Amino acid sequence: MNSKEAQNDLERMIAKSLESRLCGLGITEEDAQNALHLLDFDDIRLLLSCSDDELRFKFAYLY
Repeated sequence: MNSKEAQNDLERMIAKSLESRLCGLGITEEDAQNALHLLDFDDIRLLLSCSDDELRFKFAYLY
C-alpha cells in the first residue's frame, strides 16, 4: 500500500466515524452519507471535534 492509498483509507475511516456519530444522533445513514459526501476531509476532521449538540445544530436540516 502506498502513502496515497493509506491517506485515502484514513480519510474514509474518519468520514465513517463521523457518519456513525450522525446516525447515533438520529440521522439516517443515507442522509449522513449524502451530507458528508459534500464536505472535504478538513471539514469532516473539524466536525469530529464537535459536541453532539453542535452536530445536531450543524446538521439540523437532516432531521
